Amino acid sequence: MQKVCWIMKIKPGKNEDYIKIHKKGKVWPGVLNAMKEAGFEKMRIFIYKLLVIVYAEVENLENASLYLSKNPHTIKWNKISLSMMDEPPDYASAGGINKLPLVFDFEDGKQLN
Repeated sequence: MQKVCWIMKIKPGKNEDYIKIHKKGKVWPGVLNAMKEAGFEKMRIFIYKLLVIVYAEVENLENASLYLSKNPHTIKWNKISLSMMDEPPDYASAGGINKLPLVFDFEDGKQLN
């Protein structure tokens, strides 16, 4: 299982819109099912000013991203959500997500790396 994090930059004035579409019950069931089918176990999205910070646990990020880039539910979703991004990631290409390097890992009372 990969534990990955990446950052996206949101367009000025789009913070509230981005938050609103991600509230519980607002993300379409087809998108949630596609994420599960793609191998995502967890995903957390945080916002700080114009930065969207995504943390995910996924079987294989590259394969999952490619799968989602072809899924009809996520294609429609991305047209909406990625239109709010200043620099949207290219989920369909290898290396289209700029993963952040892990520098500290603490779990269950132990440092893991």
